[in-house]
Amino acid sequence: MKKILYYIALILMWPAPVLLFKTKTYYEDNDKENRKIKGSAIIISNHRSFWDGIVIAFRFFFKRLHYLVADWYGNTRKFLKFVISCAGGIFVDKDLRNFDFIEKTKKVTRKGRAILIFPEGDFKFTPEPADFSTGYILLAIKTKSKIVPVVNDFNYGIFKRVHLMIGKSIDLSQYSDEEITREKLKIINEEIRNKFLNLFHELKERKLKKQNK
Repeated sequence: MKKILYYIALILMWPAPVLLFKTKTYYEDNDKENRKIKGSAIIISNHRSFWDGIVIAFRFFFKRLHYLVADWYGNTRKFLKFVISCAGGIFVDKDLRNFDFIEKTKKVTRKGRAILIFPEGDFKFTPEPADFSTGYILLAIKTKSKIVPVVNDFNYGIFKRVHLMIGKSIDLSQYSDEEITREKLKIINEEIRNKFLNLFHELKERKLKKQNK
């Protein structure tokens, strides 16, 4: 039922990709890995706008997406929570006293679906992607999912085009049987963020080459 409502909502929003974010996609490699995401995945992306999640949902239209959202609603506004849930939201206790979202993410990924996470946290209006929190790494390890980096240039607007750079998958399966210390987590996070920054600059270079042709 929720899957049907999810796609109904996307179809109703169809004017948005036509008017506000016609999308041009680049890939890290010539084989266009992750043109279609197969199996479970943790998609990570930079974050600046309400439209960020929607443009990625349309880019992977045939891949059912979920995303983590802080539960500011408690036991109130149940209809709004239902709508968010239908849209793929997995609620996280804002005080982090309840970790049942981990089991929910495991259930989702066992179905071969993808979870979209913005590791910068809230909207960031910085020249480059801001520091990443490390929660996405733990989820990738616990759910045995690959990480798919997607860089967005936020070029929204009528007669404009949003550019995405999709990177190759990051496999953390070698850590599934290890105890991940804070120091190790920091090292992994730094490696992934550096890769993301490289993709960010690669996207800028490819856009410039396209403009100069």
